[in-house]
Amino acid sequence: MAVLNATDITILLPGTIGKAWNRIAHTTSAEVELSGEEKLTTNFDTSGWDTSVITKRRWSMRGTALMVFESYSFEHLFDLWIAGANLLVRWATESGQGYQGYAKITSLGGGGGTEQNVAISFSLSGQGAFGKISDAPTTTAATTTL
Repeated sequence: MAVLNATDITILLPGTIGKAWNRIAHTTSAEVELSGEEKLTTNFDTSGWDTSVITKRRWSMRGTALMVFESYSFEHLFDLWIAGANLLVRWATESGQGYQGYAKITSLGGGGGTEQNVAISFSLSGQGAFGKISDAPTTTAATTTL
């Protein structure tokens, strides 16, 4: 089993006609987090040992990218954030291994220091289930026009 290199997995957004999926332009990091709310089910039969069930599951994504004025960058994410769009997003490889679900952009920011590249950061909050995918998402160059 090969270890996956972090540059092989990214956050993908649905593309335009003829383009299945697009990377967020100039992404430098992409993360996903899954969490659940734990409810204790400890009772007399557990001999004092804690037991629990997960009742509410959540997922979120976050990432960073270099600031550019191209498609699928800050400007595009800003428009989606303003619209409150519910996006089908993927955290996947180009070979089709990964996960997908619907999410809303919950934060978007940017900044940088003197003589440094301007970086943007973004967070997405899952809206419903997050599940495995198996088809091969096709990505396009970062300069794809909408």
